Amino acid sequence: MADDRTFEDNADLQGLQGDAIIDLWILDLQPIDPAVPPAERYVYFVNWVVADGQPVEYAGIVYTAIPYKAAGFTYQTEGVPPSPSLTISNIGLEFTGLVNEWNDLIGARLTRRRVLARYLDSGSSPDPNAHWPDETWYIQQKETEGKLLVTFKLSTAFDLDGVLLPRRRALRYTCPWVYRGEGCDYSGPPVADINDNPLTTSADPLVQAVLTTRDAIPPARADYQAASSAYGTAQANTANALSDYNYWVAQVNSFTGTWVYAETDYHLLPISDPSATYWMETAFGTVVYWHGASVGASNEHRKGKYRTTEGSRSYYEVQRWFYNTSGYATLVANRDAALVTYNNAVAAEAAAKAVYDTEKADYDTAINNYNTAVTNWQAAGTQDANDVCGKRLASCRLRFFDPVSLVYEDLPYGGFPGLTI
Repeated sequence: MADDRTFEDNADLQGLQGDAIIDLWILDLQPIDPAVPPAERYVYFVNWVVADGQPVEYAGIVYTAIPYKAAGFTYQTEGVPPSPSLTISNIGLEFTGLVNEWNDLIGARLTRRRVLARYLDSGSSPDPNAHWPDETWYIQQKETEGKLLVTFKLSTAFDLDGVLLPRRRALRYTCPWVYRGEGCDYSGPPVADINDNPLTTSADPLVQAVLTTRDAIPPARADYQAASSAYGTAQANTANALSDYNYWVAQVNSFTGTWVYAETDYHLLPISDPSATYWMETAFGTVVYWHGASVGASNEHRKGKYRTTEGSRSYYEVQRWFYNTSGYATLVANRDAALVTYNNAVAAEAAAKAVYDTEKADYDTAINNYNTAVTNWQAAGTQDANDVCGKRLASCRLRFFDPVSLVYEDLPYGGFPGLTI
């Protein structure tokens, strides 16, 4: 169905590039004869030809040029619905043949499609979707017929004699369609019995193959979904373990210890040059470092408080500091533990992937087996005596359900058979 371009096309007409409006007519004979051959179902005609005399063609359909006169197509907001008339040239007695074969064409559907000339296939801007919304009419009566003209009276869909709105009645506990017949439109494999109990066995091997392979799909799907979920969890665990391991690696690589004050040696150290970085004092037999002079050593001495000066020497307290690295071992232990966890997660992911691949292959096989069984059954065209529709909405949903995609298809007749679930 084409998009509604009414606003755009109306704007074209109101602009400076007005174009001819072509009325295309489509006469559908199927409403009055469901058995009409597809090649004879539609009659396409138009009261126009293109400039070079070629036939009118739109969306790949050729419309026969036939003179006609249409009147009374104006819609009203009150009163009775419009009853337009269509007078068509009968030269060649083409419409006489249609009238004689299909009961004056009463009940035939007539579609009026209005399109600008530029959008025809031979126009300057061909576009098969550029037209106003279709108008649907029905032939209610043949008013006149002669060798030159045939006149029909048209009506809306709900203005035909004997037609009710809504057209199809909803009757409780009653489904109007014949199972697997026209209107029902179900032609798939056997599904359930009259009580909506799913069929599981059949005397026909081809039907049994359909039932067996159909019933094998749900457990295969459940195993596949469980394996898929487990594999996804394993992948997430691996990613988390790797992130945790990288964190501890960074902590180890960026580790710096801390200097911790231990004690002050209260015997005084004479220092001749207080600005020196360190100085060997033979009395203590060690190197005395000033603060910050030897980062990385396990111990160091630092100049403490000034005490006194005697002669050329100044006396200071001596503090002992040590470099604390106890936290480094903990970081290394955490890093190594995180690496073990990561390696275990990688192994678990690989195992989950193997199960996932197996279950997916089994699920794909189950689907292929079912599709093959259905194809074989369709080729033979056999049925099962227990395949009986329960004439309920639930019965329809069982049949218009795809066991592979788990999708409920649209009911072709609009639903509500029997009004009961």
